[in-house]
Amino acid sequence: MGEDNVPAVKEEATVVGRPGENPLYTVKFEGGRMGHFAELWKKAIPSDSLVITESAERPRLPAFEIRNARLNEVARSIAFLSEGALTIEVVEGSSTTPGNIWRIGTGGGKAAAAVKMRAVAAPNLFASEERVNGLLKEGELLEDARLATIEQLGKAEGITMQTRIRPLTTQKVFVLIGNEDGIAGMESYIKACEQNAAIVVGRENAERAEIERAKGLKNGN
Repeated sequence: MGEDNVPAVKEEATVVGRPGENPLYTVKFEGGRMGHFAELWKKAIPSDSLVITESAERPRLPAFEIRNARLNEVARSIAFLSEGALTIEVVEGSSTTPGNIWRIGTGGGKAAAAVKMRAVAAPNLFASEERVNGLLKEGELLEDARLATIEQLGKAEGITMQTRIRPLTTQKVFVLIGNEDGIAGMESYIKACEQNAAIVVGRENAERAEIERAKGLKNGN
């Protein structure tokens, strides 16, 4: 790819490679998710193969520009800018394999350290299967909204982990798996739902007690 023919990829990035035995790359990126950068790179350098995990698509990269760098340096720079969220390995092409191969994943140590688990008791919610199903559906929508807001604000800080909710019916608890921010928000939501359910259950119990009392009076008469 010659320097006089720089492929403009949308407005967010340009990539140009100087052909030769040791090709150099100039990259300009206006910032965004790693998944977006990968799409732009593939459009600019179609011969390259990018293997990227789903979790590696979410981390955000700041705007940057790299001039006349080897591919390995480009990859290392991107991993550095992700603040440890990404691991990137590249295999440069050769005469037999003209395209470069990228392997992109999440930084195992940082991501693993961020994973938390918490159990939230909710006996009144588990009194109704309908309430449990409703909470799971609403919780999923709220979590999607939380992640979308984080990405829009550009405050993902490398890791945006979706909070998972696992109901354990026999124990009457919800198990939350994710990072601290996501778990804290979901825990607050579940506790609020449990409080409302307790009011409803209390009212239902009072109504049943009143019915039984009325039956007792009727039978006594």
